[in-house]
Amino acid sequence: MKVDATKKDVVVVTDYNALGQAACVSVPLDVTIGNTFYSTKCSSFSAKTTMTYDALGRVDKTKTPDGYETDHSVYMMSWTVNGFPRCWLTKSLMRRGMW
Repeated sequence: MKVDATKKDVVVVTDYNALGQAACVSVPLDVTIGNTFYSTKCSSFSAKTTMTYDALGRVDKTKTPDGYETDHSVYMMSWTVNGFPRCWLTKSLMRRGMW
């Protein structure tokens, strides 16, 4: 993409997986006047957010530029009450960071 030399642009680079889901999003990049910004893969940037997905297309894990990782796992819980099965799905959000 050629940046208009009379303006200052902010660019965000997004990579998509084979299913069209956002897999990597860069932090906003300040493109200075007169520069030419060529297509670059998001994975080449150090400051980015990455996402992985489960088999059903739901976000499974997210890792942010500051090093925090969030686990969006879905678990099935089951038990019996008076001989009748009971179950539900629960979504767990666990945030791990660098501390």
